[in-house]
Amino acid sequence: MLMKRVKLWIRNYFGFSRKETNGFIILMALLVVLIAILLSNPHLGSFSKKQVDNSDQSTLDSLEALIAKQTAELAAEKKEYKKSSDYIKTPRYSRKKKYKKTPAYTPNEFFTFDPNTATVQDWQKLGFSAKVAGRIQNYVSKGGKFRQKSDLKKIYGFPERAYDQLEAYIQLPDKYEAPKNRKYTTASPFATQEDKTAPFDLNEATTEQLKQIKGIGEALSERIISFRNRLGGFSNTEQLKDIYGLKPEVISALLQYASLTPANIKKINVNTAKFEALKAHPYIGYKLAKIIINYREHHGNYTSIKDLGKIKIIDETKLAQLKPYIAF
Repeated sequence: MLMKRVKLWIRNYFGFSRKETNGFIILMALLVVLIAILLSNPHLGSFSKKQVDNSDQSTLDSLEALIAKQTAELAAEKKEYKKSSDYIKTPRYSRKKKYKKTPAYTPNEFFTFDPNTATVQDWQKLGFSAKVAGRIQNYVSKGGKFRQKSDLKKIYGFPERAYDQLEAYIQLPDKYEAPKNRKYTTASPFATQEDKTAPFDLNEATTEQLKQIKGIGEALSERIISFRNRLGGFSNTEQLKDIYGLKPEVISALLQYASLTPANIKKINVNTAKFEALKAHPYIGYKLAKIIINYREHHGNYTSIKDLGKIKIIDETKLAQLKPYIAF
């Protein structure tokens, strides 16, 4: 009973986990034994290294190194989290993060244009940045095609206001109608192959469906599915940019055929999930998983997403990122 109270006091004072508390107690026990030996044999302190047997000296050196290492680790832990309140954000001391506003879209001039043939200079005259203009050009040069006006909105980083202002000048139909079966004469025996890629849901897509998209091969398709499974499902298409190696123009090509139904997202219960399960989630990881569990052990179960927001390292952006995947 006494030992339990001692452990509880140590955990509350230092903010240690169970494992760290046990290590601390073992370290203290070693120190007590060492001090007792020195006090009972005062003459030991006057021995020189030459008077100590080689094997005994080796043992003492190992013990000294172990104590120094454990002491340094505990000091570092104590410095970072001295008490349970270090895991909580106090509103009056929290600083609001400043975010840069996205520059408003301002066209330089208006003129009719075909997105499939417009040059980088044309896009810049229409008010687009060099970065977005280059991205559109890369998409077209790699085989991408705009079939209807709204296809432009699928370009990654395309300004929201731009489409509304330029819609009347886009030389494309409002709605694309796939051509019916054509009959080819002997004058044109090499007709362009019809695009047979069928629409699919990102949260149910197979590697074979993903590989139909230009720019996605075996490795990248497996990486997309692996990331999706670790997430528990995509909640929005912006998450595609978190996948290593998936370029903006490939994302735009993918979204020509991929839709998203986030209804069946797999959630993780932060009140019951173990450390390994939390750590495996792409948006949590080792450090945050450890802090989530420590907070839970000190303050009880989470009741809402706002409770997670009390953890210092979880800012508004991270909270919004986690929200679709958290259950209580």
